[in-house]
Amino acid sequence: MASRTAARRYAEAIVSLASESDTFEAWNDALSRLAEAFEEPRSRDYLLNPGIPVVEKRASLDRIVGDALPQARNLVNVLLEHRRLALIPDIHVFFTEAWLERQGIAIAYVTTAEPILPSDERAIRERLQQLTGKQIELRLEIDADIIGGIVARVGDTLLDGSVRTKLRALRLRLASIPA
Repeated sequence: MASRTAARRYAEAIVSLASESDTFEAWNDALSRLAEAFEEPRSRDYLLNPGIPVVEKRASLDRIVGDALPQARNLVNVLLEHRRLALIPDIHVFFTEAWLERQGIAIAYVTTAEPILPSDERAIRERLQQLTGKQIELRLEIDADIIGGIVARVGDTLLDGSVRTKLRALRLRLASIPA
């Protein structure tokens, strides 16, 4: 949890810097490339391996970031010095969310048990827009464990209409009835 908080703080600082210097696209590009490096298991293992000298990691990360944005190289150096490279994927996620938030757009992470139809996707987006008063960008995920229904997270708000949660609540109510 503390690492997610730290990642959020880095992301908010980057959004402020990007706003002041009008470098959002460059930051987004740099953070996307860095986050992609962490999606590749071999690359992630290399970058997080304490046995690899910091100088080698810095050279690899500098190649990933490139020369377009010196501040991104500074970020990499700070993360290296504080042994916080593992925060990069979360920093990228929070950076994207914070930037969209400034534009009045919220990301809704929507989980369903099965794929949904485009018409259902539109209906979900419209309903979430009504609830939040913001434009909604959907990120869809399939998770059969919820059994049915829908779970949506927008920012810190969780809307859980899953069958799994309803069954759990029913089980608790039935267990509380005296015999």
